Amino acid sequence: TGLGDVYKEKGQFQLSEKYYKQALTASKEMKLLLEEARTYNQLGLLYKKMNDIPRALESLSTALQLSKQGGDSAMITTISSTLTVLKFKAQNEKETESQLLANLGTHINLGDRSEEATGYSNLAQYYASIKKFDKAYYYLEKYKKVQDSLSGSSIILQIKELESQFEK
Repeated sequence: TGLGDVYKEKGQFQLSEKYYKQALTASKEMKLLLEEARTYNQLGLLYKKMNDIPRALESLSTALQLSKQGGDSAMITTISSTLTVLKFKAQNEKETESQLLANLGTHINLGDRSEEATGYSNLAQYYASIKKFDKAYYYLEKYKKVQDSLSGSSIILQIKELESQFEK
């Protein structure tokens, strides 16, 4: 797992993953159960660093299972702690996401376009903060569309106001 560790620290996650997977293959071929567990643990920590929570949970769960089979109580404790933190983080993220989406839905149902725009902005910021940039971009685009619509409505109102003043 040495090269995987080096590249993980350098932020070169794809290379890190490549070397961890090579180490995983080698430890499986040599039937080194605890080395396989350590490598799954390192992969899980890499995915955690990449904010890929589902793959982190999967790798760490496998590492925990293998550590139990190998009887390494220190590794079991370490992996269990990491899993607990990740599960808590994943739950909090789901709750935050659900609340933001519910709030947005309420504003849409109420027809409050200004607050709808704010809801899209909040979701974009939230997703960017957890490094889910595809979703952040999606909600940023929605925000821009609503803002453009609101700006257009504001200009139309100003023109109507000017027209009414001109007609007087």
